[in-house]
Order: sequence, then structure tokens, then C-alpha cells
Amino acid sequence: MKHPTKIVIGIAVAISLVAVGLVLSDIAADRTLRVAVTGSVPMYADWESAPGRASAAIARVGPAENLSVLRVRYGKDFMAIRVRRADGVDGWILGDDAVQVSK
Repeated sequence: MKHPTKIVIGIAVAISLVAVGLVLSDIAADRTLRVAVTGSVPMYADWESAPGRASAAIARVGPAENLSVLRVRYGKDFMAIRVRRADGVDGWILGDDAVQVSK
């Protein structure tokens, strides 16, 4: 008979692996998205400080910039998208009428 501690450790490891797998799967799904910006939008260092705080902007993203999606966060009334520009600068933009997200 196995020792109960080994069983508990085995279950904890299995649950941890499943959780890590789910997070990695979510990140991979986010990175398949494409973002097109049709106007000038602010870029923020942190998605939590972005809504309603234009002064917290670190840069602006303009139309037709080549952006890679790194991560997407959803809030009650917003979508924040972490993007990387072609020049290597990355930050968060908010989904709005000037930001189009597609697969």
C-alpha cells in the first residue's frame, strides 16, 4: 500500500500540471489573434492602470503598425491587449472602435 503522503503529492503535481497546461493553452490562443489599429491609440505599461488614465500612456500606436499579440485580458467593460511593435516596444492597448481584433 502506498503511503498517503505520496498520493497527496501525486495529486498536487497532477493538478499543478493541468493548471499550467491551461494557462499555456490560453497564452497560445491569444498569440494567434491579429490586431489592426485604424487610429492613434495610447499604449500603457500596465493593463490595470489603463482604463480612464490617458496620462499613464507610455507611447502611442498608429494606424497600420505591425503588432504582435502577446496576451489578452478581459474586464467587465473592457478588453486589454498586450502587443509588441516592430521596434520591440511592448505594452497594453485597450480594445475600442480604433482597435480591431481578429483570428
